[in-house]
Amino acid sequence: MTARRPAAPATPLRWQRSRFSGSGGGQECLEAAAGPGGPRFRESDRPRTVLTPAPGAWAALLRAVKSGALDGHRPARPPGPGAR
Repeated sequence: MTARRPAAPATPLRWQRSRFSGSGGGQECLEAAAGPGGPRFRESDRPRTVLTPAPGAWAALLRAVKSGALDGHRPARPPGPGAR
């Protein structure tokens, strides 16, 4: 995934956010847009930084979601204070 500050596209992207986003005034949301060449993502509090996943990585994630391979998956917790 690459982070960049893109030039304004010829057609503005239409950003969407989940209705399940935080209720803190809309400042804690992940926004998504369909753009030329694939999806784009940004945080609502940093709208100028746009993430563009590599096509192969995006396809692999979609395959894993559709197959159910990620069902019930919980991310690992970061180590606590004093952990090695």
